[in-house]
Parts: sequence; C-alpha cells; structure tokens
Amino acid sequence: MQLCPACLLVLGAALGVSVPGGCCGSHSLHYFYLRLLEPSQELPPSFIRGYLNDQPISRYDSLARRGESLVSWMEEVEKETFLSLEWVFRSELEKLSRLNHPTNGLHTWQVILGCELREDGNKGGVFRYGYNGMNFISFQKETLTWVAAQPQAREVKEKWDKDAGWSQKNKVYLEKTCIVWLQRYLSYRKKALRKTGSPRPMTTIESKSYGSQ
Repeated sequence: MQLCPACLLVLGAALGVSVPGGCCGSHSLHYFYLRLLEPSQELPPSFIRGYLNDQPISRYDSLARRGESLVSWMEEVEKETFLSLEWVFRSELEKLSRLNHPTNGLHTWQVILGCELREDGNKGGVFRYGYNGMNFISFQKETLTWVAAQPQAREVKEKWDKDAGWSQKNKVYLEKTCIVWLQRYLSYRKKALRKTGSPRPMTTIESKSYGSQ
C-alpha cells in the first residue's frame, strides 16, 4: 500500500490509499476510519469519513458522538450508516497496540472499508487495516480469510480466521449492505441534481438504481 498525501490531509494520519473515484462508469462507497492511540489536542480519539466516489459525504467523531452530513442531499439519509467503531477496532488491535508501538510520536490505526459497483455489474469490496500508515492486515471476501502484511499481524489473522461468523458478516456487508447504500446514495444525488437544474448524463448504474426507486 502506497502512502497518499491527499488522504493523509483528509484524515490527519490516515490509511495510505487513494479515494476510489467513479472511473469509466463505476461507482464506489468507502469509509475511512482512524483511531489515535494517544490523546491529541488537534484530533478526536476516533473519527470516520464517508466518500461517494471521490466526494466526501459524511463524517463522525467520537467526541461529538454523532454523524454529520457533508452534502445537502445526505440530510434525508440516516446518518449512522457506517459500521460501529467497536465492530471495526476489535480488542485484539488494542492489545497489540500496547505491546508493539514505540512510546513517542503519534500512533494510529486506520481502516478503509467499502464497496464498488462496476459498469458491468461486477462488485468489488475492501476491508483493510493500516498501522501508522503501513498496510497491516486485509480481508479477502472470496475466501473469508485474512491476509497478514506484517509479522505482528499473524496472531491476529489466526484468531480472526477462526471467527467464521464475523467473516461472513463482513462478506455480507461488502457484497450486499454496502452496495444497497451505494445505490441509494446515487439515487439521492441524482434527485438532488434534478431539483437544482444541474443535469448530467446518467451512467448505466445510476439509471438502473434511480429507476428502481
């Protein structure tokens, strides 16, 4: 995983991946999670930001304890549509953090979680953890297994691979739940553009999604 300066600016010290856009008729919905391991005056202990393609649409921080819409058409949407912090940042990570990070400096866990709906109807999904901006462990929805990118992640992988229930729920989220919300957001955005008189050509995905409402 390559470090992405734009994402670091967005999240403060975030997972090093670029925000997927809507290239060639594809659309994506992604959430970036960040958890600080030490107190910071500049940032809340945990926060989340949601993106539809490359557009920021929602955010949450653990101090405010509520979600906030970043675009007008999100006002009609339930704001708590992201997975809970407890779901994403499991206890194994907290234990590992206390054992394996240096005492000085700002240390973070980062997660990118989301899905992609391509023009041909194929679906993609990502659930990836980073530690201090480095790839740590990622979920493979096709095999319901985890891939460790660091030696410290091997113990976590072994435990998470045995949690079949959680892995199945992750697969359902990436392939179904996330896709449903992605299609809804595309529909809401299209309706908002129609109301403001800013028409643009509809992609095949948006046309199907909007027509199903």
